[in-house]
Amino acid sequence: MYEKRDYFSLEASYRLLIPYLIPDNIDRILYLDSDMIIRKDISELFTINICKNPIACCLDISHIGSQNNINIKRLELKKTKKYYNSGLIIYDVKKYKETVKIKDYNEIIKRIYKKIKYPDQDILNYIFQNKIYELNSEYNVFFTSNYKYENKEQEH
Repeated sequence: MYEKRDYFSLEASYRLLIPYLIPDNIDRILYLDSDMIIRKDISELFTINICKNPIACCLDISHIGSQNNINIKRLELKKTKKYYNSGLIIYDVKKYKETVKIKDYNEIIKRIYKKIKYPDQDILNYIFQNKIYELNSEYNVFFTSNYKYENKEQEH
C-alpha cells in the first residue's frame, strides 16, 4: 500500500483490510490496538447501533485542540470537521465492503500520498469522512503525564 513513514510501517495499514480477510458470515469486527488496556466490560461494542455507518471510532485526541483542524486541512477533508483515531474500530463488514473496494485502496493512497502523516488513520479518515459513527471517548482515552497529574490534583 505504501512505504514506511516515520515510525509507522506498512503493517499498520493492515487493519484497514481486515473486513476483506474474514469469512462472509461475520457481520461485525472489533479491532483494538495491541497497546490498549481494557478496564471494564466492552461487550456493548458488539451490539451498539452504528446506524448506516461502515465503521465506528473515537475522536482522535487532536480533536481537542487546533491539531484537529490541521489534520482536516492537510487531508482536505470536505465532508467532515472531525478527525478520528484508528486504535479502536468497529467494522460493519457489509457496509465497509460496499463503501470501499479493496482494489480502490491503491488509487486512494496515490491520491493523498503526499498528505499522509499518520498512514492508516489518515486513510481511514479520508475514505470514511462523513461515514463514521462517533463512539464515546471513554473507549480510547489517551493519558499523558499532565492528564494524570491534573486528575490527581483534583482528587484532593
